[in-house]
Parts: sequence; structure tokens; C-alpha cells
Amino acid sequence: QGSISHVLPKIKNVGGIADHPYVDNSSNEFTERQQVILRLISEGHTNLSISELLDYSESTVRQETIKIFAKLQCDGRIEAATIYKEMMANSNEE
Repeated sequence: QGSISHVLPKIKNVGGIADHPYVDNSSNEFTERQQVILRLISEGHTNLSISELLDYSESTVRQETIKIFAKLQCDGRIEAATIYKEMMANSNEE
């Protein structure tokens, strides 16, 4: 797997995400892998394109996506992307 820093700019740690009303606090914070996958989802990438970009199996991306949706308590990619973009906008205001 190796470092993913060459693929994307360093993503902000969304540690403040726990305060977001849609986040299931019992699930803890996102892993670095989940943060990157969530960012790519928000950019419109499919599981297949994410797996190719990050050199993960499509199954791994699918499993991480399911975990991300559970943590955000959302039903799909569009809702997850909206929540992610809202969180990033809020973190930039601070």
C-alpha cells in the first residue's frame, strides 16, 4: 500500500468531525485511509477509480466506504460528499 501522499495533497485530519451532528460518535474518528477515500468520493470518484488511484482492491474500497457511511450515518455517496464538504467548509472557517 505505501504512502498515499503522492496521490493527494495532505488531507486535514477531520478530528473535529466528531462534533458534526451526522457523525456516530461511538465509531471514533476516521482513519487516514477513510479520510482519503471520503475526499475522493466527494470529488465524484467511483470505488473502481479510487481503488486504482490508491492501489487498493475494489473490495477494500467498498468495505471502507461502508464504514464511512456508517460513521456519517448516511445512505450514500451524495450525502457523504455533502457532509464532507460541509465539514471542510466549517473547518476552514475556524
